[in-house]
Amino acid sequence: MDSLIRAGLLQEARSEALSARHDFPGFAWFDFCLARIEARTAHEREALALLETAISRDGARQDLDPAVDDFNAYRGTPEFDRIMSNR
Repeated sequence: MDSLIRAGLLQEARSEALSARHDFPGFAWFDFCLARIEARTAHEREALALLETAISRDGARQDLDPAVDDFNAYRGTPEFDRIMSNR
């Protein structure tokens, strides 16, 4: 899924992430991947909500790294800072 996101194949990545979320509903990685996709498609509200869900499920995971470039547009915003303070 990460490779699809990096390649810019966002529809394909979204489809796979949604399917994976359905099959593995408690696995935070898929919420995080969807958050990245939403961020890349300028859906701020959805991106931040999914990022918050991923972090609330498993914020200690190292691969849930909000430092990826996908979230650059939201850094320093009150909502992003609030989500990151809960990590």
